[in-house]
Amino acid sequence: MGAVHLEQCARCLGCFLRTEDFSHLVDSEESGQHLQVSSFVPTDGRALPRQTLLALVRCPHCPREMDRARFDQRAEIVIDVCATHGMWLDAGELPMILDYLRARHTGHITQSAAAREENAHWDRVEQSLANEARIVDSHIANATPQKSGSAAGVIVATAALGPWAGLFVALRNMNKR
Repeated sequence: MGAVHLEQCARCLGCFLRTEDFSHLVDSEESGQHLQVSSFVPTDGRALPRQTLLALVRCPHCPREMDRARFDQRAEIVIDVCATHGMWLDAGELPMILDYLRARHTGHITQSAAAREENAHWDRVEQSLANEARIVDSHIANATPQKSGSAAGVIVATAALGPWAGLFVALRNMNKR
């Protein structure tokens, strides 16, 4: 496929790309040089059995079982990777990756349900931290200045044990008044 060398299995229609070829493929797509991959899509209507797609794959260049990884943090595409030689793409995954790269390049990536749920979780965490910060700020605003010795205790506790320990010491000092 142009300067990219692919090895395709005639039985399952999956393909293997060496790491450097895959990098070239990604660079080509991101620079706007769209590659045609119609010969790597099953056109005869046959579908692969689900267990074939879920089976672990061995690298065609070494006997090592390949690792599974997400193609990209936001992509739902899972590929098989040999850290030494390259990656195995099941039938239909190459066009999906190219479509994803085009969408990412244009900024039109749609988030998966899992990604939306994760973002909502982190939004709740950020909101909780912001609420805690407002509570601490209100306590600090309502506090009267302490003697320099107690401020030193807060600094030492914060430096030695972290910000929560410093906050605890500061609140304890406020209650002693």
